[in-house]
Amino acid sequence: MFQVINDGRLMAYSADKGEKLLELQTGLRSGMGPPVTYQLDGRQYIALMGGVGAAAPGGNAGPGNQATPFSPKLLTFVLGGSATLRGAASP
Repeated sequence: MFQVINDGRLMAYSADKGEKLLELQTGLRSGMGPPVTYQLDGRQYIALMGGVGAAAPGGNAGPGNQATPFSPKLLTFVLGGSATLRGAASP
């Protein structure tokens, strides 16, 4: 089971007992979209989007969201991967 928290965290829980398996700070605060999981060539991926960018003059970042200093980003992870997350929140 996967969950995103609006402070930028990606959470993973075991489906049978609800135990927390992963807590990862993505750096994409506000505007977090729901995680999507899919399988391709036998590997499972998790994708999520976050960050809302700067609001237009006189506008807002949407209900419950704060404008962020970076553009929205789509992050994709592969289960069993070994790369580290760097620079997710950089402009």
